[in-house]
Amino acid sequence: MKSSHYLIWSFSVVFAFGCADVDLVDGLGGEGIADGDMGDEGGAGDGGEGGADGEEGSGPSSQPQTGDPPSESDEGGAPSTGEPLPEPGATPEGVEACASFPLIWPTTNSDSMQTIVHDAYGPRLLGGAYDWHRGIDLPGAADDDGFNDPVHAAAAGTIVAIGNQPSASTGAISNFSYSSGNLVVIEHQPADLGGSSDETLYTLYMHLDELELDAFPVRIDGQAVEADLSEYFYLDGGDTNASNRGRPRATFKTSGEAITSRPRVEQHDTIGIIGDSGANYEHLHFEVRESQATSAYARNPYAYLPHLNETRHSASVVDIEDGLRVLVEVEREPGEMGSPTDLHQQLDVEVVSLQILDADEELVDELSLSFLEVNNLDDPDEPEFEFEGVGVDLDPEDFDSSDASWLLSVDFVGLEAAGFEVGAGEQLRIEVTDLCGNRFELDVD
Repeated sequence: MKSSHYLIWSFSVVFAFGCADVDLVDGLGGEGIADGDMGDEGGAGDGGEGGADGEEGSGPSSQPQTGDPPSESDEGGAPSTGEPLPEPGATPEGVEACASFPLIWPTTNSDSMQTIVHDAYGPRLLGGAYDWHRGIDLPGAADDDGFNDPVHAAAAGTIVAIGNQPSASTGAISNFSYSSGNLVVIEHQPADLGGSSDETLYTLYMHLDELELDAFPVRIDGQAVEADLSEYFYLDGGDTNASNRGRPRATFKTSGEAITSRPRVEQHDTIGIIGDSGANYEHLHFEVRESQATSAYARNPYAYLPHLNETRHSASVVDIEDGLRVLVEVEREPGEMGSPTDLHQQLDVEVVSLQILDADEELVDELSLSFLEVNNLDDPDEPEFEFEGVGVDLDPEDFDSSDASWLLSVDFVGLEAAGFEVGAGEQLRIEVTDLCGNRFELDVD
C-alpha cells in the first residue's frame, strides 16, 4: 500500500451526537438543482433527534421533480447519481487550508463566535450504538421558555427546498424522513461565497420550529418581501404529493406563469427558529454539502465555518492483538447547551495516517484514513470495515456540550498480513491532520 491509498471518513457534524443518520431517497427539482438523491435524518437517538442525514439531488435543472425520485438503498451509502464520487483527500476541494471561511455560524449570526457543539460530524454514539453523523448539532438555549433562538442563513443563496411536516409521521420534503422535521435547504453558488470557494455549496437546516410559509421573508429580484412560498414550492393543494412536497415549482401555483426569479436570502437573514420538530430535544442539525447536494458530498461543516487555524488535536498509540490502536483527542472548552463560545472550538480532525519512514525520514509506505470516504462507504453506520486488507474499527466516546474532549479510537488490525510492516532501520509514525492541514505527529518506538 502506498501513500496514494486513502480511506476517508466523514464525522457528522460535528463530533458529538444527538441526531441519527439515515439515508433516504430524495430528489430536488427546479432552478439550480437537478433531480437526484437526498437523504435526511431518521431514527432515534440518545437525547438527540431521531434521524439520519439525508441526500439531495444537485446540478442544473429547469423542471421540478414530479415523478419517482431515483432509488437508493435506505441502509446508507453513496447515491447513484451518475456523478463521480469525491476524490479522497485531506482537505475538501475548494477549501485552501483554511485560508478563508465562506460561512457564518447560523446560530450566532457571526464569524467570530461559535455555539458549543453538542454532536460532532462523523463517528458518534447514538443511544449507545455506533452511528455516522453527517452534520453538527447546535442546541437552542435550554432556559429561554420555548423556541426563541433564531437561525440565520450561513451565506447568501437560493432556497431550493423548504417545508413544514404535514404530519408528525411525514417528511417536510419528499422522501425526507419525518425525523428531519421542518427544514430549509439553500444553494450557494461561488458568487454567493465571495470567491472563497470554487464549488457550489448546499446548507441544510433541520428540526426548525414551524415556518411561516405563507409570509416568509425572502428576496425576490433583490427586493425584501414576505412571500407566500406555496406559489414557488409544492407545499399544499391538489398538485402536492409525496414525490414533490417541498420542492420548487416551474410555474406559479395561481397564475401558471413561468417562475423566472427564485426566492433568495442574504447572509445573516433569519430563516427560522431552532425547534425540536422530528427530534427529542431543541437543536439545529446543520449540514454542508459540496458540489452536489447528495449525502455522499456531505462535508464536515468546520471546513467552511470560522474557527482558529491551529493544532487542537493530539494522539497516542496502544498495542493490540495483531495491530495498533490510535487514540485521537480534540480538546475544547465545554459549556451549557446552546451557549456561545469563541473560535477555539475546533472539531475538525480529518485524516489519521500510519507512516513508515526510512532512516532519512523519506516515506516508504502509508495507510491513510480520511473522513471524507467513510461517508461514502456502502454502510457508513458500520464501525468495522476492511481497507487494503487491513481491518479498521472506529470506536468513539460519547460526547455532548458538557464534554471537554472529543475522543475516538481507531483500531488497525492485520497490518503485517497486509504487508504493512516496519523493517530494520525504519520508523513508524502516526500523523493526525485537521481540515486546515495542521498535523500532530507521533513516532512509535
